[in-house]
Amino acid sequence: MNEKFKIGWVVVFLFVNAFAFSQSFVRLRDGKSIEILEQSFKVQHKNGRIVVANKDSTVMKFKFKKIDSVVVGNYKFKTLRLDRRIKGYFELANSGDKVIFVNHIVKSRPAGGFERLYNQFNFYIVELGSGKIIFNSRFSSDNNNADKNVRIATVEALKQNFNGCLELIERFNAIEAAALEKDRSIEELIKVPVFIPCD
Repeated sequence: MNEKFKIGWVVVFLFVNAFAFSQSFVRLRDGKSIEILEQSFKVQHKNGRIVVANKDSTVMKFKFKKIDSVVVGNYKFKTLRLDRRIKGYFELANSGDKVIFVNHIVKSRPAGGFERLYNQFNFYIVELGSGKIIFNSRFSSDNNNADKNVRIATVEALKQNFNGCLELIERFNAIEAAALEKDRSIEELIKVPVFIPCD
């Protein structure tokens, strides 16, 4: 292989690697930041912690109470107390005065002698500055009227509070247009919580 060609590929590889690290980090509550491998980030809601690997591929575990936030590519993860204890949420959108926090947790419940898995979704609209919760909902992937009504109310709250966030509304509308069950579109939005800054 041509030596210049090989050197060129090495430079490109190093540049891409450096860029990936600069975009992915954990910020601890003491102010320290740690660069991490993007693909290593995992949330363990049940254990109240995250698992990451640093640039040397050393695996690290942090309890929610120890971390402030995580940035992984286009995703922003934050730990905060929105109910009884500190939990982890993805920041879905930020309008400058309001922010949407979401999470999606796989849980289990007894069903006929077996454990049946189901998805639980949590959705919060929080006022920046005051921390006041403007709207919150919790619903499951179950196909019942109660969960369906909560999903519909969640979409209404999203559109009412973030109607000026065109990128978020366009993304939701695209998901809804492709969905067989329209009320489940909000689930798909939460499952892939890419951060939208609402500029």
